[in-house]
Amino acid sequence: MQKRCVLSEKKNGVFLKEITRLKMKKMKESKVERGKSWIDKVVQF
Repeated sequence: MQKRCVLSEKKNGVFLKEITRLKMKKMKESKVERGKSWIDKVVQF
């Protein structure tokens, strides 16, 4: 039973890491998108 718990803990850790990595990626992408739209606004003027 002990080993199984450790395994699930490890899996959850990896899962959380992946989620945080994806979140960071999304944030970066949205920042880039915002920057692009801001540049587009400036260009339109």
